[in-house]
Amino acid sequence: MVVQPRLHGSPDGVTAGVVGPIATTAVALFRVGVGSSMAAATFGLSLVVLYAWKAKAAAAAVVLGAGLLGMVGRP
Repeated sequence: MVVQPRLHGSPDGVTAGVVGPIATTAVALFRVGVGSSMAAATFGLSLVVLYAWKAKAAAAAVVLGAGLLGMVGRP
């Protein structure tokens, strides 16, 4: 791929093609899984953290943080 200049744009096309399904999945998960205001806030905060924090540990931190919020916020 490095040797073929005409293929340099293909990763950009793949990235652009994946954004739609990811956004659709996020909306579908929101509709099915969010039944309270606490869950909606956790979902929104998770999306913001995943978007803003570009580290390998971001997904693990979001899962741990959401679990802790769920334990603390549960009556």
